[in-house]
Amino acid sequence: MIHAKDHLHQGDVYFDQQKRAAGFVRGSKLSIALRYSSHAEYEQDSPSPTVAEFDERLREFFPWTPPTKKSTPNMEMPDEWEELTAVNADLTKRVAALEEITRQYEQHEAKTVSQMQHLKEQVTKLTMQVDHWRQRAEYLDPEKGMLESNNRELDQEEEKPRQALLEAKRNW
Repeated sequence: MIHAKDHLHQGDVYFDQQKRAAGFVRGSKLSIALRYSSHAEYEQDSPSPTVAEFDERLREFFPWTPPTKKSTPNMEMPDEWEELTAVNADLTKRVAALEEITRQYEQHEAKTVSQMQHLKEQVTKLTMQVDHWRQRAEYLDPEKGMLESNNRELDQEEEKPRQALLEAKRNW
């Protein structure tokens, strides 16, 4: 008896990972005598049957044709297949929409980065201007004090001739 796990033909998988099969070869034909839905079921069926047990039932066997690539899987709920097919068809549109959103986001991000760079340059320029005016103010502040002192002295100097003129007018 031949026992097969997962596949019967090289490259084509006809059973999922848990399914098992037992069969025999007669001439150029492979006959699957037993198919198990799980590995546990396969292990419980011991001892394994012999080919002789199936000899008298050979007429009950019929040729098996592998499923075609485009066939609909045998599902208990055909509505589920239709639903999954519809969802799958919609996925291409959804991926395209997400790619468009991503492209728009990247464009917006690039524009924002450019604007931020421009604003950074503006802030740098304005900071330099503020520093320049601050330095000028610091330079002018002591000069202002000197000018005020000079103005007071000039006012006092100017007051002397005025006083003298007033004195002279009184005497006349």
